[in-house]
Amino acid sequence: METLVIHPEDAEQSKTIKAILKALKVKVEVLSEASIVNEEMPGYVTKLMNKALEEADQNQITSHEDFMTEVKTKLKK
Repeated sequence: METLVIHPEDAEQSKTIKAILKALKVKVEVLSEASIVNEEMPGYVTKLMNKALEEADQNQITSHEDFMTEVKTKLKK
């Protein structure tokens, strides 16, 4: 199974897409942009983001590879 993200251009497209998916009996979850922006992040993500911002302020940038290694380490715990 996969998740699809659809970006309708207007209300008419949105309504049509929802009708098609309903006819196909596809589960639809509608998220507003505000709900996505305000979604709470796990503590480890917030901690890493704050660390990255502090490092950036001090010109001590963490490479993407190092950041991903640290994230994967946190996820294994």
